[in-house]
Amino acid sequence: MMEDKEWYSSHGEPMTMLEFLEIEVGERGNYTPDEVDEWWEKYDIGLFCPVIWVTNIETRNAIKMDVRHIITESDDGKGGYLGVL
Repeated sequence: MMEDKEWYSSHGEPMTMLEFLEIEVGERGNYTPDEVDEWWEKYDIGLFCPVIWVTNIETRNAIKMDVRHIITESDDGKGGYLGVL
């Protein structure tokens, strides 16, 4: 299971799902609204749920994160996933 791995973030501050939608769907077009709609029920998240970009690769500046879920569909192609806090 993805949640059983150790997850790290060097990205910085958590954001809400609303901020994620504005940035990754609205501004960058990295995900479609339909893709993200599937995540709501599957991962039990809402607009104000805190999320952060994480990886299971520990780097020098990485901070270990305790995540409730890893949204596997958010894979950025470089080992990064959206973690639900």
